Amino acid sequence: MYKYTEQSDHPVPCIDAVILNEKDEILLVKRDVSPFKGFWTLVGGRVEVGDNNIEHTVLREVKEETGLDVEIKNLIDIFADPSMNPPPDPRFFVVQVAFEVKIKKGELKINPEVSDFKWLTLEKLAEHPLAFNHGLIALTYLKKKKEGQLIPSNRRIYSEYFNKDYTYIVQNEYPRFATNAIILNEKKEILLARRIQPPYVGFWDFPGGHIYVGETIEDCLKREIREELGVESEMGVLFQVYSDRAKHPKAADVVSFYFAKIKSHNFIKNVEMDDFDYFPLDDLPEKIAFHNEYPLADIKDYIYKK
Repeated sequence: MYKYTEQSDHPVPCIDAVILNEKDEILLVKRDVSPFKGFWTLVGGRVEVGDNNIEHTVLREVKEETGLDVEIKNLIDIFADPSMNPPPDPRFFVVQVAFEVKIKKGELKINPEVSDFKWLTLEKLAEHPLAFNHGLIALTYLKKKKEGQLIPSNRRIYSEYFNKDYTYIVQNEYPRFATNAIILNEKKEILLARRIQPPYVGFWDFPGGHIYVGETIEDCLKREIREELGVESEMGVLFQVYSDRAKHPKAADVVSFYFAKIKSHNFIKNVEMDDFDYFPLDDLPEKIAFHNEYPLADIKDYIYKK
């Protein structure tokens, strides 16, 4: 199993959790391992191939580091910026997905990773220095909470392969991070492209692909749209993150979905896609790649509710 002993071509997907108690105080942990041993941080950790999805990662990491059982309330944001100095993690280029969670039950327990705990009010959190880039995550959380921009966690989940061993077919023994574009026309129809590369040859898919070390998510999304559609684009707001086990048949993928706008409809066939079309959200093609019928149903609900 890949142990993150060296940087691969892909970033390391991680989670960070803003944990709230009944007083709306936020939990900080004092690290007892390197890097930043003795420093205060949020709870966080790496997504593993064995996790059912990224939500599973959150629950697992919080349990391991605090002893608490929690429920996920909201998606906060995604952080991937190679220009940050110091970097979010001194060991690797990471993509961090941050969540707001609330305690269900349990008691705080010291463990090999954590030597102490501290609760802070939302007001005090902004004044408290944190290791990694957790100060930025905390400030982003406070801003989005105040402005009502947190993203509810009630997405559809593809659970057919939960708790089943499919690692024997996984080509990469570490999770990868990808991003897909939600492109709508004036009729609220969604743009899909037909794949001509395995897996899912002949199936319809979102424009998008895997982020590489040194790219921001915006860089990745614009590059993938250029490669797969042949047009320039602008990235919009984050919609949701999908990462259910076996979503990709041969890899453990974490996939973010962003709204995007394209600057032309002069699509160009290429080595990945041979057809392009807008589809009504209530009349989608039968062959949808990567079990993306789940995010498509969530997008339909979101658009119709708006």
